Amino acid sequence: MNEVQRTLQHPNAVYEGRWPETKVFYAKDLLGHSFRGCYVAVAVRYSQQPASIRTVYFPFNIEARLGRLLHLDR
Repeated sequence: MNEVQRTLQHPNAVYEGRWPETKVFYAKDLLGHSFRGCYVAVAVRYSQQPASIRTVYFPFNIEARLGRLLHLDR
């Protein structure tokens, strides 16, 4: 299972995206030693069918112009 699939299936956090009908999924520590502490962030737009992945990036922190928190693993 690749990192994008794992992020979508088992996210640590999910936020509303800054665009309508978009969600951003975050999962931490999936990238190995070189990127230890990074998140895999996957933005998915649901306004089209089927839904589509808009972008994937690797931030160290969750910070952006995001909407409300939808899911958080504790």
